[in-house]
Amino acid sequence: MTTRTRFHDRAHAGRELAGHLRILQEKGLLPHPVVLALPRGGVTVAREVAQALGAPLDVFVVRKIGAPFHEEFAVGAIAGDGPPLFDRRSLEHTGLTEDDLAPVVERERAELRRREERYRQGRPAPELRGRTAILVDDGLATGATARAAVRAVRAREPERIVMAAPVCSAEASELLRAEADDVVCLLRPSPFHAVGLWYENFDQLTDDDVLSALGRLGGAPATRYIREVMSPGPASVEPMTTVARAAALMRERDIGDVLVAYDRDLFGVLTDRDITVRAVAEGRDPTATTVGELCTRPPVVTLSPEDTTEHAVELMRRYAVRRLPVVEHGGRPVGIVSLGDLAATEDPHSALADISRAAPNR
Repeated sequence: MTTRTRFHDRAHAGRELAGHLRILQEKGLLPHPVVLALPRGGVTVAREVAQALGAPLDVFVVRKIGAPFHEEFAVGAIAGDGPPLFDRRSLEHTGLTEDDLAPVVERERAELRRREERYRQGRPAPELRGRTAILVDDGLATGATARAAVRAVRAREPERIVMAAPVCSAEASELLRAEADDVVCLLRPSPFHAVGLWYENFDQLTDDDVLSALGRLGGAPATRYIREVMSPGPASVEPMTTVARAAALMRERDIGDVLVAYDRDLFGVLTDRDITVRAVAEGRDPTATTVGELCTRPPVVTLSPEDTTEHAVELMRRYAVRRLPVVEHGGRPVGIVSLGDLAATEDPHSALADISRAAPNR
């Protein structure tokens, strides 16, 4: 909990929230995170969170179902392709039935699909299986729309779901604790009244604001995914392979590393530097030393095919590495991404990209 009573704006709230989530990440409580913003308001907050965690950012569109006589009064919500989720107490209070709300649901479903197409621009939704899905909004009043989002995300089998917001009501917090694996909220004021009261600047956002935050507006570079740039079919050896054989494989394939796999699961990574520093420099016999003795062992920093290239750059910067294995859910290696691959994609005219494309010396 923070001692602050109000946030300056959504970006400021996002940085405050990101600081708290970063602590959880450092404790190992947010493995393989992907940040999902609830647009529109949640996108600016989520962008700060994604940058701090070095995680990919996408949107998860949820639409409130309002009462016909007062659209701001939420009686339910829809998310993804799932059925509408109604608040039974609200229905009883208003005397409305699900049949009464069918036209509203149809209209909101159409708007949900329009926004998904506009924001995602033909790109598939990120793979969540085995990941920590962090749902982010700018605030939670009743928690109805967030609950619909959590349930829809749960159907996509993430490892964990964290609902995060800078400010929320006590009612929303309790409601979501029964749905998400964790709820992170910096302010829980009482009485709550409305989300906007806890911001000095709470301007309404547009679709263009969302696209700008996602880096997809106008001439901004489109998000690229690892599956688009990785080198598939990576060279791999088993732990008992000799270092001499692994070095020969590197020479044959003109590569600087091999993945070490056992029973199709990633065991470690062996680089040319590992061979130089841990074998040659120490006078070890490469024909008698096994790869398993030298390779970098788990935990190995990895990527998923659904991660973004921005996430890969952040990981390389954070861990000072030049190559990252790409693994599918369950740990099966399917590719590798190098700094040169990213340079050729993000800055094709750079010197590093030219070097990466050059033929190797023989």
